[in-house]
Order: sequence, then C-alpha cells, then structure tokens
Amino acid sequence: RLNACGALGQYGGKEVQAALVQALGDGEPQVAAAALRGLSRPEFSGAAAAIGEVVEEGDESLRPLAVQALSQMATVENLAVFQRLAGDRDTEVRSVAAFTLGKLRDSRALPTLVGLLDDEAWEVRANAAQALGMIGDPAARPHLEKLPDDIDENQQVRMAAELALEKLR
Repeated sequence: RLNACGALGQYGGKEVQAALVQALGDGEPQVAAAALRGLSRPEFSGAAAAIGEVVEEGDESLRPLAVQALSQMATVENLAVFQRLAGDRDTEVRSVAAFTLGKLRDSRALPTLVGLLDDEAWEVRANAAQALGMIGDPAARPHLEKLPDDIDENQQVRMAAELALEKLR
C-alpha cells in the first residue's frame, strides 16, 4: 500500500485523487503519509477538505505533512478549509493557514485574517499581516495601522504590517 501511494502520487486525475484520499484513512501512518505527499499538488485541490480532516482529527504525526499538502493546493474553492484551520490549536497550522489565505487573494478572508492579528503567536500575526498585504483590500488598512509603532511587541510583525501597508498605498 505504501509503494502504491508513492507510485500514484506521480500521476494525476480524479481516480488517482480518490485513491489517495481513501489511503488517508489507512490505519498505517506511513501509508497515509505517502498519500499526503502524493496529494501535495495544486491539481489535487479537490482533496483539501479530506486533508483538513487529517489536520483536525488525524494522527498527530501526520499534521505537519497535511498542513504542507494543504499549502500546496491553495485555491479559492478551499477558502473555507483555510478559514477553519486559522482557528486550529497549533501555531504552525494557524500560521500556514494565514499565509495561504493571503495566497488566495480573496477579500472574503479579511475577517479571519484581521482576527489573527491578535493571535498569541507572533508568527501567526506576521503571516496575517503579510496576507492582508497580499490581498490588497483597502479595508485592511485600519487594522494594519494598529500594528506598527510599537503597538505589537514583535519587530517582525511590525515589519510585516509596514510592508503590507506599503502594498495598500
């Protein structure tokens, strides 16, 4: 099963995607990991919901691979998956979700990203600020203007906010 997932990951198509998604539920973590590696392509963006379930409910050892796979399949169709993951308990998951929401360049992500500007982890706040700049919606300006000038204690967050504000000008 492990070798089959590895081989399938070299091909495309809906049948391959369906087989790899089915392998995510395999009781053997190495098989599920191989399926995640195979699904880590934009072509398989239809599998984002299933991979999101692995992040939320799956084996802890698979979470990093699942998040990495999700970041490779950023499409507007998966906006809701990334918005949901922005509330995850894990800093890395929230951080990747914030950055990926920026890659989508969809203004519907603004409320989620604005909320992440208050996250406890500076990495998440910095990625949220950067993502708001990537989206480029002027509605983000007042929220970003709160971050520079020592309001946020982290220099990287302030720098990300300043760069985002420059993109909005």
